Amino acid sequence: MSVRQFVQTLPQSSYGKNDKKWFPSWLSRYATPLFEKDSKLPVTVELAVAFSRS
Repeated sequence: MSVRQFVQTLPQSSYGKNDKKWFPSWLSRYATPLFEKDSKLPVTVELAVAFSRS
């Protein structure tokens, strides 16, 4: 799923108010230095750990 697709489906999700507020920001920040491949955001343990540490 691309960042754009995620943000579009978020309002209809069952996530809490704060999650709906902050997830797009966090995801956009995560995606900034990366390139979406085939309209998908690469997610690996290494990338997630590096992002969390930043």
